[in-house]
Parts: sequence; structure tokens; C-alpha cells
Amino acid sequence: MKIRTIIADDHSIVRNCIRTEIETIEWIQVTSEVSSPHELVAELWWAPCDLLITDFNMSQGPTEDGLAMLDCILERYLDLPIIVLTMVTQADMLRAIYKRAVSGLVSKNDSLGAISAAVRAVSVGRRYISATVQSKLRPHLLGANGHIPPPSSLSEPELRVLRLFVSGRSFGEIAALLGSSMGKVAQLKMEAMRKLDIRSDLDLYGYAMRQGFSV
Repeated sequence: MKIRTIIADDHSIVRNCIRTEIETIEWIQVTSEVSSPHELVAELWWAPCDLLITDFNMSQGPTEDGLAMLDCILERYLDLPIIVLTMVTQADMLRAIYKRAVSGLVSKNDSLGAISAAVRAVSVGRRYISATVQSKLRPHLLGANGHIPPPSSLSEPELRVLRLFVSGRSFGEIAALLGSSMGKVAQLKMEAMRKLDIRSDLDLYGYAMRQGFSV
């Protein structure tokens, strides 16, 4: 089954490049393109999609604030995977986007291949943060000494599960890699989060970035 995808960007050449890149993925079907926040909101209302790829700050339309646009969409479409493309380089703003729990965050300074990688990851339920964005976020999230060691209370199996989970592996994939069951993997993840006093997957990704794990 095809994944219906909307591309939102105020530059037609960018939309064309994204479309050409992601349509090489056999299960992706670009159903529409829009060029402003207003068009995007209307399109989501009339023609629901399975995946949204959007520029963070489109210049046209009344809703020029990228964060406000994301908040509006996420409030109305809680389960819609969103990949955000941005020219933003400021760590504070990237962190604000990241905290919105978007499914993917890609810098426009990354290669087009990063968009395909994001689509492939998000299509199977993984979160994708591009290398350029990670390089901007990681120093901002590190502790004062530049490194926060893993708590000694974590067992080796718990730490291994966390590393695999934040790298984008599903419970099933982790279980297969470790020769365990999905129930055991879920239990190890929950116990590790309890020990770290982490209450959401979003906070877990933040912790992973502070550790320098690949996310």
C-alpha cells in the first residue's frame, strides 16, 4: 500500500527536487504539493495524507511562524508523521522543533539523500534526525563538562536496549538482534527509563543525544 505524502515548501524548485528524490521509494506516492501554511492546512482538511514533508518557515500566508504552524498541525493530527526541513541553524530553535516530537528533522544543508533516509525511517515508525541537525543540537544538550556518563545503575542489557531503540530499531528488531523476546525488550526499556527518571520517548531521545548516542 502506498504512503500518501504531501510536500509543503514555498519554492517550486525545492518541491520538485524533493518529489523526484522520494518518488524513487516504491511505497511513496506524492498526492499533493502546497506552497503556504494556509494551503497546507486546507489540503490536510480536504485530502488527508499518511506523511507530511514540510518546510519549517514558509514565507507566504498568514501563519508565518513555523512553530505555530507545527503546533496547529500536531494538535489537529496527532498521529500524522511529520518530517520538517529547515534552514535554521540556531540550536535553541532546532531544539524547539525537536521537542515538538516531529518524526523527522532534516537540515536543507544536508544532501537530498537525507530526505530519503528520513522517509524510509519514518515509514517504519522510526525517528530520524539528520547528521547536520545532530551536530547543531548535541553541543547544546551536553552537560557543562561536555559529557554525561551513563548512570551506573543501568545494567548492560538495559543500556544496549536503549542504544538500539534510539537508533531507530523496533522492539521486534531489537529482540531479534539480542536473541530475546519483544516483551523482555520492552521490560528492559521501561526499567531503564524508570532508573533514569525519564517519562517519555521524547525525553529519552534527549538523554541519548546528551550521551552522544546516534539518533
